[in-house]
Amino acid sequence: MKELTLVSKLKNRKMIGVNEVMGGKFIYACTESAKDKLLAEGYTLLKSNETKNIFVFENKPEMCFGLNESEYVFSDTLTF
Repeated sequence: MKELTLVSKLKNRKMIGVNEVMGGKFIYACTESAKDKLLAEGYTLLKSNETKNIFVFENKPEMCFGLNESEYVFSDTLTF
């Protein structure tokens, strides 16, 4: 059920709340451009599902990037 919530947030491009931005071991990206931006910033791609266009990166709190809230979801859960 948690995976559906994350996928739903990604697909519907809902805004991320403050609690979601501030924490989470993983960053979920739902577009190729969001994936490319994280790779360019030095984040590590852990898993991807090209069919569903979902890419999971390790969150590194010491790193910072310009966040477009509609392209990312932060989570402590690694799914799929």
